[in-house]
Amino acid sequence: MKRLAKIIVILLVIVYISKVGITTFAGKNKTTVVIYGSILIAFNAQGYVIKNEMMINAPFDGKIKKLVPSGEKVSKGTPIVQVYSADFDEEKLHQLDEINRELKNQDTNIPFYSDVQKLDNMIKTEEQNYQNAIQQNSPDADKIQKRIEDLKAKKEEILSKGPIILQRIENLKEQKEYLEKYVEKNAITINSPESGIVSYYFDGSESILNERNMFNLNPT
Repeated sequence: MKRLAKIIVILLVIVYISKVGITTFAGKNKTTVVIYGSILIAFNAQGYVIKNEMMINAPFDGKIKKLVPSGEKVSKGTPIVQVYSADFDEEKLHQLDEINRELKNQDTNIPFYSDVQKLDNMIKTEEQNYQNAIQQNSPDADKIQKRIEDLKAKKEEILSKGPIILQRIENLKEQKEYLEKYVEKNAITINSPESGIVSYYFDGSESILNERNMFNLNPT
């Protein structure tokens, strides 16, 4: 009987301790299930965002035409903007587009057309040779200039004897050359110096918060 009473007392003590333990842990904050990994101490802090950005400045004042939308990823060498001088006549671009369309629609299967094309290529080559001779102060410059004049005279002779459409094509080509020189003189195309994402937004911190200055920043 005494042994039975002892067992009952021990059981009561065990039950009491178990109950106290459960009550104690249940009264704590809500538990959270964690996954396998590292336990880190997290804290709030202020910091700087360093971006690997590159600013591209326009070579002169004027207007720009965006060739790539903001946020688009481009590869190195991709044309991204065209910069036009302040007094650039945009009508010249429309005229150039119209002439290119008209030249594309012309029937080139006509007499003497291939002859004129061949002469144009020869003249272009000789003009480049002439420029090189002038730069090198070569005595052959005068001979090259004479050849250019002879080629141009031969071309004019063919045009005068050829069909009217041949002269029309030649006039269009001359207009195209003039407009292309005008655009080249008053506009420039800027290509992406590196691959990346294009952005037209600037906040003034690009020259400060970059990889070159990241170790020289003073938070105070």
